[in-house]
Amino acid sequence: MAIVAVVVLPIELVAALALAGTGPGGSFPVFGPFLVPEASTGAELAASMALFALRSIALVLVAGPIAHVAAADAFGHSLPARQAWRAARGRLPAQLAAWCLAKPLMIVAGCTTYVGWVFFSALFLVTAPAIALEGLGPVRGLKRSWRLTARRYGTALVFVLASALVSTMVVVAVGGVAALGVVVQPLAALDWLFAIVAAILASLVSVPIVVCATVLLYIDLRTRTEGVDLVIEAREIMRA
Repeated sequence: MAIVAVVVLPIELVAALALAGTGPGGSFPVFGPFLVPEASTGAELAASMALFALRSIALVLVAGPIAHVAAADAFGHSLPARQAWRAARGRLPAQLAAWCLAKPLMIVAGCTTYVGWVFFSALFLVTAPAIALEGLGPVRGLKRSWRLTARRYGTALVFVLASALVSTMVVVAVGGVAALGVVVQPLAALDWLFAIVAAILASLVSVPIVVCATVLLYIDLRTRTEGVDLVIEAREIMRA
């Protein structure tokens, strides 16, 4: 959770400043870990898209450190957050480059049908742990994820849908915090603040769960499809 907080909190503070300008009863969604104001002008639309991109990039930034922590824990080791950041920072540029390559393809696919977004999400699912734990570049990381998930695509697809369900459940669970700014009239002037608190809580709970589960799926895919001795690789990861 500490790894997520380091990245999520600054972004949500920026979001708070943006939403504060909407005023009491401002128009933005109450639920969702990626809350953005509903745009009514070109400038607001651009700001909303930029905010969404920042939150998406935040997931990329925390994926590497959490991948190291989850992989170490899977093999009975403990890795402090500071060491996890140190181990993952060298692969951050590759993680961001992979995001820049994959996201446009997913957006184009999603514009045609939601099925297209889900299809590519499953194929690129384990890109982050592959780059972080195998030291791959962005293109090789995307190809690596494609190969691993294509062999057991049904498992990857179910995982994507289950992750969406878990995230939605978390968002609904903390949505009551945001609802306070809508239901309680004296707090209406701070509705944007309650929405941001809800977004932060949702991210702090759901992101570690989803990323850790993704790393475990990556390990399972490699074990089942390649028979790799991951215990040896885990020891190498711990030395890094």
